[in-house]
Amino acid sequence: MTLLISDLAAVPMQEVGMPLLDGLIPILVLVAMELLFSGLMLKVPFFYRLISGRPMVVINNGKLDQQALRRMRVTIGDMMETLRGQNVFDIEQIQYAIAETNGQISVLLKPEYRPPSCGDLNAVRRIPGGHDRHRRRTDIEWALSCAAGPPMAGKGPQIPALSAGRGVSHDRRPF
Repeated sequence: MTLLISDLAAVPMQEVGMPLLDGLIPILVLVAMELLFSGLMLKVPFFYRLISGRPMVVINNGKLDQQALRRMRVTIGDMMETLRGQNVFDIEQIQYAIAETNGQISVLLKPEYRPPSCGDLNAVRRIPGGHDRHRRRTDIEWALSCAAGPPMAGKGPQIPALSAGRGVSHDRRPF
């Protein structure tokens, strides 16, 4: 849109005999259309779907939906290039891949191929000096300990919540 407006603004500046107002009218029409369409897309869901489209499943349980690719006019090579950009090299590892309306591909790996999350590890931590020596970490404590990474002997940045003594051991060991 920006290039179109700049091209329209350049025409009356280049043409000596053309009034400046003749160049402003098309620019104002474009801006008005943009505002009208964006307002309609916010207020009317049908209009949003008409302009933006809907997300489309392109891989379902490791099987490529070639009919969906044809409708979107995407080649298998383009799809594989996008998947490789997301570190997925085998279609069989994908539970779902969805082509979003903004052109991106969202990928959900099968459970056996997903990297383990902090919740998957189900860890128990020790509370220094407490009478309840073992308890489950809260979600925020677990996220902070995952962000801290492996213990480093005083190297690198320290996360204040881990070193402030809020129930997490000072030596930064997860257990």
